Amino acid sequence: MNFSEWFTKSLGYGFSFIVVIMFLRNFIPFAIAYAPLVIGASAVAIVVSVRRFNPRLFSVPKPTKSDIIPFVPSLIIALVGLLYFQAFPIFPQFASADFSQHADLLRSILSNQSFALNAQVLKFGYLYVLAIPLAFSQTTLATPVPLVQIRIEMAVMAVLSPYFVYLASLKLFDSHRIAWMTSLFYAVSGFVWFGMVFNSGLYSNFYGVLASLFLIAVSRDFVMKKVGVSSVVLLTLAIVNAYLSHYSTLFAILISAIYLLVLSNRERVFKRGILGASIIIIPIPLGLLLVPNMIQTLLGFIGSGASPFIVSGHPTFIPQYLYQWNPFLSNF
Repeated sequence: MNFSEWFTKSLGYGFSFIVVIMFLRNFIPFAIAYAPLVIGASAVAIVVSVRRFNPRLFSVPKPTKSDIIPFVPSLIIALVGLLYFQAFPIFPQFASADFSQHADLLRSILSNQSFALNAQVLKFGYLYVLAIPLAFSQTTLATPVPLVQIRIEMAVMAVLSPYFVYLASLKLFDSHRIAWMTSLFYAVSGFVWFGMVFNSGLYSNFYGVLASLFLIAVSRDFVMKKVGVSSVVLLTLAIVNAYLSHYSTLFAILISAIYLLVLSNRERVFKRGILGASIIIIPIPLGLLLVPNMIQTLLGFIGSGASPFIVSGHPTFIPQYLYQWNPFLSNF
């Protein structure tokens, strides 16, 4: 494991742990001002306990020259983001209603409100992550949550996002060169991060992409390495993070379960695949019991035109995002 892989896993598990702790506030309420302290103390206790059984699990590899290459895509996004904020320092270029909604929801979290267990909870993961720096910097709501601060936090997440692309590509193709080329294309194209973070404000969708990529990487590690208590806990963290990132990631979660079974069968460790796929799938029936309107929300998400195979209300054999690359495909 090189430093870039270790750094990405640390980010992913850190985000996942924050999401889990903040979600538990719906069942065990505690003041949001104490959230950074609770999360930090819990993380330290877990690290100290786990190191007694597996000292190498949290060891930090030394950075090498090869770690400079994965840093380049993040540097590209940072430069673009810097130029963008110079042009639009306070308000975004496009007045999307999502930006004000993010501020209202964060204000609710910072005022120690709990959310009802409905399908909307399945897209609050990014809010939990954004709330921690805000809770650390302000303990009262004497002033409204500044939109520019939310935008800056999401811009930082966008800068870090190439590492998640790098990690997932590394696990899928087992090649550092392919992983770097994939993350570089991701940064240069701007197809995902610029449209979601800077233009439209689809923060939950963007966080869902990162959570899905991280789940794929963790799933492969679960199959390829010896199964233990720590591996089960880490996979569970990644799964909960994916479930709470955005409800559209349920499709990616199902794909991850199939990927586990196929990979474990190829590596002749099918029992690990069954265990991992079960851990991934079990929360779905539990979620249906706790959140009865989940199916209705997912069907509405598909039927509203968000499905890639529905264009202008009509089914099509060509995914609609391909039209942006070649308008000729609309004839089909």
